[in-house]
Amino acid sequence: ILTMFLAFAARASAQDSSLESILSGFAEAKNFNQVEEIIERLAATGDPRAVLALRSLADGTLMARTSDGRVLVVQGQEPNLTLRDAATGETITETAASASDFQKIKIKNSLRRKIASALSGLTLKAKSPSVRLIAAKTIFERSDASAIEALDEALETEADASVRAAFPILGERVNASSIWPTAS
Repeated sequence: ILTMFLAFAARASAQDSSLESILSGFAEAKNFNQVEEIIERLAATGDPRAVLALRSLADGTLMARTSDGRVLVVQGQEPNLTLRDAATGETITETAASASDFQKIKIKNSLRRKIASALSGLTLKAKSPSVRLIAAKTIFERSDASAIEALDEALETEADASVRAAFPILGERVNASSIWPTAS
């Protein structure tokens, strides 16, 4: 019985940290602090599917459907709204979707910076070396101190020689006028 309980608890914990579960928190978020916590949880998953939700949050198209709380990407204008599942990106066919059926998930500028940092961290883990290189370049250009840990981790695990070689070059370009530590 104890083994069954532990297995059930582990499964429940895994489900609680699933992308879908985390995204559903946006529908229930009552303030910016709660939205920030969800952004941090999305970033911590390392799941590349979170990129769609984070980009949509930043551009104002991530919304919660008021009827059931489902978090969707809503694009276009009535009567031609396009709905996409925020976790999978799959298009959802709804016959009578109206803008009034959705509540926009609101953010402020400090959350936009959090989103940018989360996106940088997620794209540093992308499968494509060119995407990882662009992510590193973006972090260096922004002098994003909140991304230092993700950048260090990416450098340690980077397998592509050309991307790995670019990290010190990018860092040297911005060291003179940024927050990046320089050698003493």
